[in-house]
Amino acid sequence: MNFTEKAEEKALENFKNIKESIKGLFDVLNLGVSDDLYFNAGKENIEGLYQNFLELMINDSGLRKVAKKIQNSEVEIDITLDEYLVETLEEDLQ
Repeated sequence: MNFTEKAEEKALENFKNIKESIKGLFDVLNLGVSDDLYFNAGKENIEGLYQNFLELMINDSGLRKVAKKIQNSEVEIDITLDEYLVETLEEDLQ
């Protein structure tokens, strides 16, 4: 398997994992009361996240430019989620 095939396989695996994570978050929210303010806000955010993710993925030219900016540290990608700081992604992208 060459570099391009490995990269494509990894990207497809990442895409599958992201979809499963978004679905999992949505399922967790569904465990709550559906008229709850937090449920509705969470649901809207997850739906928006997924829609924007899909739009980004099909925007090949724009996606390549954003990826290059991330690699060049022109775009901030750190997201604090409780105790977990998602800055290791930067290392993975380089």
